[in-house]
Amino acid sequence: MTIPDGGATQPGGRPGRRRPSMTAWFLTPVVILVFAAVFAVFFSPVIGWALGGGTPGIFVARDVDCHHGCHWFGDFMSSDRRLAVRDVQYAGNAPGMKAGTVIGVKDINSALFRNIVFPRHAALRDILWISIWPEAVLALLLLLIFARWIWTVPVRYWREPR
Repeated sequence: MTIPDGGATQPGGRPGRRRPSMTAWFLTPVVILVFAAVFAVFFSPVIGWALGGGTPGIFVARDVDCHHGCHWFGDFMSSDRRLAVRDVQYAGNAPGMKAGTVIGVKDINSALFRNIVFPRHAALRDILWISIWPEAVLALLLLLIFARWIWTVPVRYWREPR
């Protein structure tokens, strides 16, 4: 007896599963790894900051820009006074910030995202910031896609009766 999708019925009435194609075995994990590499390159400042990297210093708030969401801009001075950068953007939430406010920050130097400073210490609550959650959602999505691939290709292949 055959069923419309082409699988043969096994004893017990269960349709047989087709073996995963070469695309499922090789192309899918390669695509996932390419997306993970692109993710790491684009979001390396956030990842570096979360891991404790960066140059510590202070941020002096100068003005706020609310054109596409509100962001504070100001000046950065490293703790050892060797690095001073003008017109940097503060990537954190600062509810009581006003012009002239001085806060401790870390400058994460990146080729793609210049002139962005982050709060001095990363905390779990920081994942709720509008500047952080897209990276977290994309990382979770990549992890779920990879977990689904592991479940649908290798695990089912080894579990199916031969």
